[in-house]
Amino acid sequence: MAILKQWRDRFIRAVGPWFIETVAARYSFEGLGKTLLKSKEAIRDRMLIIMNIPQYPEVTRHMIGMELWGQRRLKVALGESLLADGHQMYRPPWDTSSVTLMLQFERARLDTVALIPLLEAAQYSEKIPHNDLGPLSVKGWLYYLYLHGWLESLKLRSS
Repeated sequence: MAILKQWRDRFIRAVGPWFIETVAARYSFEGLGKTLLKSKEAIRDRMLIIMNIPQYPEVTRHMIGMELWGQRRLKVALGESLLADGHQMYRPPWDTSSVTLMLQFERARLDTVALIPLLEAAQYSEKIPHNDLGPLSVKGWLYYLYLHGWLESLKLRSS
């Protein structure tokens, strides 16, 4: 099983950035915003149904941490300095209630969408590093946040 995970991780690192950038390039900034908002609604609906399953807090904390970390990385395009950090420092505390986690995810996603007009206006052309995937464009980061949130939310299923 460990070998399979290693191959999967290598595949994602090799193909992931190409896939993300290829798909993201097809979107306008407005389209990425609409996609992020639509997925926020679907993820929230999933959270409402199954917030009492055992994996809910950990998966949701991870999703929030990644969303907030991604926002921080995107702010590099707005002039903030690049930090050598990861998503762990952005995760809510362990004792955060299930309802609060859902609300924090919604807020984080709305804050990501609120950055989009600023990012579009900045016309930042350099790529911003992702700790695992390497450098991503601004649109690549926005699509990555959509894709990551959606894929992680699929872990939220009852039995």
